[in-house]
Amino acid sequence: DVWTEEDYKVHKRGIVSQFQDHFHESSILVFNFREGEEQSKLANILSEYDMTIMDYPRQYEGCPLLTMEMIHHFLRSCESWLSLGHQFCRVAVAH
Repeated sequence: DVWTEEDYKVHKRGIVSQFQDHFHESSILVFNFREGEEQSKLANILSEYDMTIMDYPRQYEGCPLLTMEMIHHFLRSCESWLSLGHQFCRVAVAH
């Protein structure tokens, strides 16, 4: 079966809704290895749900091994995000 654009959106929105139901009082940061120069389909959907999205450039898309510099940047960003305030839970997701 080939999914239409609308089927894809409905499916992804369902996943995001379930995720938010489970972490309903959380602030969520998504590290997105985007597709091309434009914002990815998933990033468009996530932005509708008040999630913070950090896009990484296309050159890392599908890359099985990231540079140490990129891994260090990713870990520092995660650490910074997770240590911000203690009012509610913080969740970091890599896509």
